[in-house]
Amino acid sequence: MEHKRLDLNGAIEFVNKLTRQRLDDYVAAKAQLPSFGPGLDEQVAQYLKGIEYCVQGFIEWTFLTPRYFGNEALHVKETGVVNLMAPITLEAHVVVEA
Repeated sequence: MEHKRLDLNGAIEFVNKLTRQRLDDYVAAKAQLPSFGPGLDEQVAQYLKGIEYCVQGFIEWTFLTPRYFGNEALHVKETGVVNLMAPITLEAHVVVEA
C-alpha cells in the first residue's frame, strides 16, 4: 500500500483489478490457443485443467488453514467479508543488516 501510496480502499481496488485482469488474460489466451493436433491438444487441455485445479486448490486451502482467516474462515467463504485488523506499529525502530 505504501509503495503505491494507496489507502486501504485503493489497495483493495488495485488488487481486485489486477486479479481480474490476470483472469481475463488467462481466459483470452486459453481461447486463442492454436491446435497442436489431436494427441497434443488433449495433453494441453489436461495441463491447463491442472493449472486451474492448482489455483482452485490454493483458494480452498486458504479457508482450511487458520493462517489467513483464523476462526472466521467459514464466514469469509460464505460471505466474502473479511474483518481487517488495525495495522501493527512497532515501538522501536527496526534495523536489518545484511
